[in-house]
Amino acid sequence: MPPVSLRFPRLLLTLPLLLVLIAGASPAVADTTGGAQFGAASQAPVQSPTPDPTVNPGGIDPSQPLPSAPVTPVPAPLAGDVAHVTRLLARGATPSELEEVEGAVFRNLLWPVRGGRPPVVEGRGVNIPADEGDAVRVVADGLVLYVGEGLRGLGRAVVVLHRNGWVSLYGSNAETHVEVGQQVRRGEWIARVGMSGGGAPHLHFQLRDAGEVVDPIPLFVQTPH
Repeated sequence: MPPVSLRFPRLLLTLPLLLVLIAGASPAVADTTGGAQFGAASQAPVQSPTPDPTVNPGGIDPSQPLPSAPVTPVPAPLAGDVAHVTRLLARGATPSELEEVEGAVFRNLLWPVRGGRPPVVEGRGVNIPADEGDAVRVVADGLVLYVGEGLRGLGRAVVVLHRNGWVSLYGSNAETHVEVGQQVRRGEWIARVGMSGGGAPHLHFQLRDAGEVVDPIPLFVQTPH
């Protein structure tokens, strides 16, 4: 066994080493308690994502009507003036005009009033008696070329050009809900029945093909019984 004098210096040499080992172990304890030695970024509390208050991410309020169909810029000759529409009804559409029309081609006509009663031939078209305010719907896909009151005897009217060359006219409306240049789809509501053309509430409907008056009655489908 070494003398006490030799053991004492060894103890003095090992004591600093023990202190270093003890100090080196302290960070592990601080790590489990969230100590500050990992820097300011480690001290910041973890935040949960802020809840999204948006009820409908699509931005569409189901309590409101859907947006209108997009409006197509219509070339100047198709800009809805009375003179052009009159020529269109009398002579039909040109190939360049038909190129502006979108949608499907139909060989029949959807009944143009929600409700209504049997049509009566009147002038170059038919009058469909209905209740004031009943919805008027377009008979086939097409492009709205005219909305206004400039067509004599037709009151507040809408004129639609279809891809197959047909031109449909809806007159005597109380109000209209489309604009020139709007692409419409078969069955969409475009107006409401009124008396702007005179007489009792009715829709005045006309159909032309290459300027020729066409009897629409045999072409109507989904007519009321």
